[in-house]
Amino acid sequence: MRHINGIKEIVERYEYFIFDVWGVVHDGSALYPQALETFKYLKKIGIEHYFIIFSEYMNEMFGENVSNVVIYDNIIYIKGSETFIPGILWKTICGIEIFKDRTDFDYIIRTNISEIVNFDLLSRKLNEVDFDYGGAQYKELTWIDPRAGIFDWYYLNLKFVQGNAIIISNNFKNIICENKNKINFEIIDDVAFGLLY
Repeated sequence: MRHINGIKEIVERYEYFIFDVWGVVHDGSALYPQALETFKYLKKIGIEHYFIIFSEYMNEMFGENVSNVVIYDNIIYIKGSETFIPGILWKTICGIEIFKDRTDFDYIIRTNISEIVNFDLLSRKLNEVDFDYGGAQYKELTWIDPRAGIFDWYYLNLKFVQGNAIIISNNFKNIICENKNKINFEIIDDVAFGLLY
């Protein structure tokens, strides 16, 4: 596994970045070390990047008839508050929808910032296979976990992707955007995508 010292080591491989603000860029009191320098660098070299954040004050900021998602400069505001369920899933879908009309990419890789991904190996493997939905581990749901919205055996043996990354093809991105109203927002994001797939 390759350790990187910063985004500069991998930035040339990607056209867009979306950064979650809370816990990734900012700890609630201050920016994480080197965050500002990183974003200045991305701007300087022309890499399109966004920050995604929940806001409970969107009506005050943008008016009473504001939509649930507003892009202002390079900040993606999502109406609501930071939560585990449905927050992570909702933020992921909002990020995906930004690219719904773009077709100039093959995959969206949604990683947990605490994970290290060998992007060289991942890129080679993605070029060797053709799939719509994948990630670190394929699982079958065999447990009940109320914290994840799994209260009974209804989803028993459901196959889903779990782990440090969810990889979504351009095709599955379209499926997600076209079927957003069918997604179960009361369960953990990994399982919700598995249900849709």
